[in-house]
Order: sequence, then structure tokens, then C-alpha cells
Amino acid sequence: MVKKSNIPKNTRKIHENHFLTFDETEIMLLVADYYLQEIPATEIVTLMRENFGVRISSRAPFKYLCQAIRKGLVVLQAPDFLLQRAKLHQAHPWLEGVEVVHSIANRHVSQRGARVLQKLIKQLVTGTGKKKTVHIGWGGGLQIRDFASCFVHLMNEEPEGWPEKIYVHGMVPGVGLSAPTLDPSSIFMEFMNEYCHDRIKFQFVQFPGPVLFDSTKIDVDELQSDPDTRMIMAEALELDIIVSSAANWEDQHSVFRQGMESSSTACKLLEMEGVMGDILFRPVNECGPIEVDTRWRFQTLLELAQLPQYISTGGKVMLLVGPCNECSLPKIQILKALLAHHEHLFTHLIVDSHTARGVQEFAA
Repeated sequence: MVKKSNIPKNTRKIHENHFLTFDETEIMLLVADYYLQEIPATEIVTLMRENFGVRISSRAPFKYLCQAIRKGLVVLQAPDFLLQRAKLHQAHPWLEGVEVVHSIANRHVSQRGARVLQKLIKQLVTGTGKKKTVHIGWGGGLQIRDFASCFVHLMNEEPEGWPEKIYVHGMVPGVGLSAPTLDPSSIFMEFMNEYCHDRIKFQFVQFPGPVLFDSTKIDVDELQSDPDTRMIMAEALELDIIVSSAANWEDQHSVFRQGMESSSTACKLLEMEGVMGDILFRPVNECGPIEVDTRWRFQTLLELAQLPQYISTGGKVMLLVGPCNECSLPKIQILKALLAHHEHLFTHLIVDSHTARGVQEFAA
């Protein structure tokens, strides 16, 4: 006989002297599945003890469900809002792709954006060019961090059909963003920590220098005079795909607005120009990019004026427009402005249903 003290924890006896031990992931998913079946926590505790020899507390089911969601093992997939998507595409036929997520959760926009990026990458791999190396540009901020997390989970789920190598280019430098975890290099490192396979080779191309600088003290040409910096900027037009986000000017959580508030004069100049928000840390109004000299300036890999040329040569720009991560306000104003521009700054739009509905109501 095996003494009870020698039996490992979380073990089920399946035959005399034979035991089956469960690991944490197996327990987590089993408990989460019970929880999603709306089985009461007290019953789950009993089922786990009697059927599997696993002892858990009455609080454990919810805890395990939360862990499974954080690890991307349990995912809520928001459905398409087909009517709103059709209306947006009809009003803006120049868009190559439109996705309206029937949700007001930012995470669901990021999940759909990951699917769109997957499709674009695999088109490059299987298309006429059959590219083995793909170059992707992404910036910083909460939207891009959430997007990168969703994208790496997708790559872990579907490890086949990807290119041999992916270069990730930071669209903005990391130094100077409001939170260190939101700069492109930190987002990339977190991405790599979550990637489970080794078939794809990844390389990060850092855009050097400060993201925000005082133009009265530092000349932009001097800042970008380093040969490596010039080479990185020259290669930007060769990117295959750019992933971008946007923010309303009126949103106090906007990183761009927070940077501009270092100078009251800069804010006044932008507001005189009718600023409605920013994309890639560049201000825009309903007529297009705002070209006005402000004391404080964000450094970016591409200027907005370069995007139409980039798109005309086959480049793809994904625009993720989800609610503000901090206050959940929709980004109606900035999307309305971007859709009204004569020169288009993006090719694919992924947006939440609240923001899409707001834009359509403005247009009605």
C-alpha cells in the first residue's frame, strides 16, 4: 500500500498503487470550464475533490478563470457588426478593409486587429512575391501594447504559414513616453517573452533618440544627423505594414496631448488650427495633418505627409480605433477627421461599434 503522506498533491487514484497527477494548467482550464458552465463555486469544489482528488478553495474558480483569460487560454471573441461595416465601406470605398467590432471594449479591437495583421502577413508570404521576410512598423501606447499581446497569442495558436523572419520597427523612439512599458522596445520584449515557438526569427529595429524634444534647444536635423538614424528613417518607406492608433485631442489621457501641455503656447497654436487628435503622434484636423511649429515636438519615423506616397506604392497602414484605455470614451472626433481627409493616411480600419456609430451619426 502507498502511504497517504507519499501521495503527491492534486492526485487522483486510478488503480491500486497507480495515481494520476494534474498540473496547474490542467486544473486551471478544468475549473474555468466548470465556471463558464455556470456551475456554482461550491459544487465545483466538490467535483474537483471527488472526481479528480484536487482540493481548491471556494474562491479558486473565479481566480482560475481570470488566470486563463490573462494567459489568452479563454478568449471572448466580439462578433462583427456587419451593418455598420457595410455603411462605413459604402461611405469610404477607398478603404481596402473595414472591421467593425460589435463591442465597446478596447481589447476586442486589438484582437480583431491581430487577425487583420495575420491576414496581411500571410498574403505577403503566399502571394506573388512569396516574401520570406516581412517588415512591420508599430508605435507605442496602450492600444499597441494590447494589440501586440493579442497578436503573439494568435501566433502561438497558429504556428504555421508565417514568414521566416519578421523585423519589427519602432515608429517612435522609446525615451520620453509617459510610461516605460508603453514604448515600442518594451512592447517588443514583452511580445518575445510570450512567443512560444522558435520557427520565426524576430529582430527589433530601434528608432534612436528622445520621442519628445524641445525644438528651441535641439534642431531636428541635428537630432537625426547620425548615419544610422538616417538609414533607419530612409528604410521606413520600405516597410510592408504599419500598425497605428489614434487619440482624441480632448482626451486628457492622450500621450500626444500630455506632451504638448508642456507648452501652453503649443496647445493654443494647435487649437487655433482646429486640432481634433493625433495619429503616429502627429496632429490632425478635418483638413489633414497640421503643419505648425510648436516648441515641443514628437520624433516619428515617418511624417504623415509621407503616408499617401507609402500607400500608393503598395504599403498597408492599419488604424486601430478603440475606446480610450483609461476612461473608455469613444474616439469619434479623430476618426471623423481622418475619414474626411482628401489624402488618405491608412488602408485598413479596425474600430469599435460605438465609435463607428458615432461617426455615422455625425455624417447623417
